[in-house]
Amino acid sequence: MAAQKLPNELLGRIIGLLEPTSTALTARSVCERWNILAVPHAFRKIILRPTEKGYKAWGALLENERIKDAVREIFIYSHITDGDEGFWDELPAGFTIALQKIDDLHYMEKITVKFSPVCSGPESIQNDMISHETYQKRVNVFEAVFNAIQTRSHQPGKTSIRSLAVENMQNAPIPTFTSSSLFKSVTKDLEELDLHIVQEHNESREEWDINEAELVTFEPWLQDSLLMPMANLTSLSLCIDEFWGTAPGTFNGRGLAFPHLKSLKLKYFNISHYNHFDWVLNQTTLESLRLDSCTIATVLRLNEGLDLWNPEMHDWEPVPEGTFGSDWGEIFFFPGTWEFIFEKMRTSLPNLIDFEFFPGPRYIKELNSVRADINPTQQTTVLYGSRYSAFDEGGGWQDPTDFGDVMDFCDLEPSEQAMLDRHKSTEEGDQRALNELLDAIQRRQNK
Repeated sequence: MAAQKLPNELLGRIIGLLEPTSTALTARSVCERWNILAVPHAFRKIILRPTEKGYKAWGALLENERIKDAVREIFIYSHITDGDEGFWDELPAGFTIALQKIDDLHYMEKITVKFSPVCSGPESIQNDMISHETYQKRVNVFEAVFNAIQTRSHQPGKTSIRSLAVENMQNAPIPTFTSSSLFKSVTKDLEELDLHIVQEHNESREEWDINEAELVTFEPWLQDSLLMPMANLTSLSLCIDEFWGTAPGTFNGRGLAFPHLKSLKLKYFNISHYNHFDWVLNQTTLESLRLDSCTIATVLRLNEGLDLWNPEMHDWEPVPEGTFGSDWGEIFFFPGTWEFIFEKMRTSLPNLIDFEFFPGPRYIKELNSVRADINPTQQTTVLYGSRYSAFDEGGGWQDPTDFGDVMDFCDLEPSEQAMLDRHKSTEEGDQRALNELLDAIQRRQNK
């Protein structure tokens, strides 16, 4: 059948399947009929860039009534390009004016805010570097976006913003913002929250990174001030580019209750207590759970951090001094296993029908060298060796240095180097529990 003979509804669906979105834009040029049918697909997502050219393009789009009705999601860039030079703290007037135009988007449901991946903390010595997007700049962007959302919510006939995603959110608390009526009025309607969180890296002295104050204060703030009020969430994604949950900051999840949560994704979350994962297990409505590069802490060496960070230490067993050939600091062993976690998941999450447990890109590429069935570009549920980790206050979190079997600790000379064979010693029990969990999920899917 020739395309011109297809009913509008069917032709519109076909155009909606075109990938990428630019193809739907091209389809508009075929004829007026195709133009009308392509608009809802070509302009479902639109972008605001903080440049004069970006403001003009944004304004031109929002002069078209059909485009305004088509928009469901907007991307707001706080910077021109990654690593943009000349960051500003005060928002340009054009940026604020452009944001106010979201009043005209009747059916918008989701906002994505994208910051620069390069950041500096409130007290950072790098704040004067033009390549860093400052803490204050990010606060100002958050407030401007939330003000625009709140203003729009007062307009009759508009859909509520149900979904918020933040790319490259800085791991620095914003207590005055999360305690404000503005924050509370906007987040009460949120059902989906997707956070990708980055931290400052000192370009001249990377070993200083672990001493940044926000590494201690951010995670409790994230838990108690940002997430705690969001009881209506159905989907939550917490992706942090460094191990989190144990040290230097603590995220224990106590008090977090999401009675409607269906989907949860965690990246680099580190477990170091038997009850550390309980906050996840308590979300019994969960249907989908994705654990990306999550680990269990096996050994932790702390010195000044014991007093500076005040970490939770229950379930940690002291290791005799000199065990690893070093008398610096205090060393602790946590005997927890993934076998224990998988079994708890199987019995505590009765609605779970979708589960993924996969490593980061580096390890899965190594795994691919001995497992031909593993595609390194895809997320694959597999019992990866790096599911256990170690923490050394002098060097941060340690990954296994040899494929799948051992992790070095304390950075000693090779003749003294201690090896932790946690992967092999737990492999049988972990694999059994993982298989039983996957079998239980399969049975639920087949019901």
